[in-house]
Amino acid sequence: MYAPHPSVFGEIAATVEQEVRLSPSDYSMPASTVTEMEKIGLDKDIIEKVLGPRGNIIKLSEAGAKLSPDMTDRAVRVLRIANLAEKVFRNSSKAMTWLHLPNEVLGARPMDLLVRETGATLVEEALLRINHSVVA
Repeated sequence: MYAPHPSVFGEIAATVEQEVRLSPSDYSMPASTVTEMEKIGLDKDIIEKVLGPRGNIIKLSEAGAKLSPDMTDRAVRVLRIANLAEKVFRNSSKAMTWLHLPNEVLGARPMDLLVRETGATLVEEALLRINHSVVA
């Protein structure tokens, strides 16, 4: 279903984390990071639900601009969960498949729950249960 990309989200997450540590109160993610996340497996629909109209993200990216602080927080949320899924499944393709398929326990596709922080928390808890061999 999804092409394998070993540790791709981990690489992006590490770069973002390093930048956040340098400027934690006013860090804004380059819009181009979102287009990179899309290229490696994130649904265009989810990006639009989480960050707003995709056309705006593309325009920002093409202009070399950064996301607003609020958009950055939402993009980091998706990145954090995708990175955790990649670590849990030890494979980007498996992680993306799990995030995009309906989950009985969660009652939705995990990726759809990332629109809000409360949903992301549920997805994170499910991934941690999987990681600790508890059915999720």
